[in-house]
Amino acid sequence: MSPNNYVLEKYATPLSSTEPLTLAQAKAYMNITSDSQDTLITELITEARQGVEKLTGLSLVPSTVVALIDNSDGDIELPLGPYVKEISIADKQGNNVNNYTLSGLQFKTLSDPRQDYLVCTYKAGYTRLAFENYPLLPEELYGCIKDQVSFLFENRGENGSSGYSAKVYRIVRKYTRNPLFI
Repeated sequence: MSPNNYVLEKYATPLSSTEPLTLAQAKAYMNITSDSQDTLITELITEARQGVEKLTGLSLVPSTVVALIDNSDGDIELPLGPYVKEISIADKQGNNVNNYTLSGLQFKTLSDPRQDYLVCTYKAGYTRLAFENYPLLPEELYGCIKDQVSFLFENRGENGSSGYSAKVYRIVRKYTRNPLFI
């Protein structure tokens, strides 16, 4: 990938509200039997997943991704992978681009067209259970979500932390698509 190519903006919209980690799994991991904190733990599950996504540059749930990219030099990696299917590309005038070249396996690069301000829309992400053609979420990343939920739960409150556990940082390093930021 050329250093002159870059992602101007990106976002992912999950295809369902189902998280990879259930409330029951999170409570079992943290050894919590009371129901009094269920609402908080449910919120922390989403926050933990989104935090791991931010660190890795991956989509940990099946999502529709929209990315505005500058591919002037070609071969830019599509963000928030792994790429699954259904890409559409539009130029800055909003015209559909039908002649494009993707390469790679799970993490696709867009070789052509070589131009700026392309809007790419596609399906990407992992799944915890079999869902269409989405790849299974690696166990280590699933563990990161559990560890992060526990970290956020233990560090909540006035002096709480919104950071990440040291274990999460260690594990996400080998999965990150954002190597300059870890």
